[in-house]
Amino acid sequence: MKSHARPSRAASICCFSAAIILFATSATLLAEEGTLAQRHACEPDVFRLCQQFIPDHAAITACLQRNAAHLNPDCKAVFGAKPK
Repeated sequence: MKSHARPSRAASICCFSAAIILFATSATLLAEEGTLAQRHACEPDVFRLCQQFIPDHAAITACLQRNAAHLNPDCKAVFGAKPK
């Protein structure tokens, strides 16, 4: 007869905590990256103006904001700037 060891309470809490941390980190990264539509709107400008910052999302965002006057209209809309 095999004994079925049940995970201890500490092991269960540890696994649950790890899952929460992983979920929160994933959600934060997705929020930093923007929606698919926002990424598509700004992708040409990222390669044109901010390529040296890839893959650093925070640096890319800062670069795009610094270059707001040079963004395509769709990317300007992502940042709330009025297209000219």
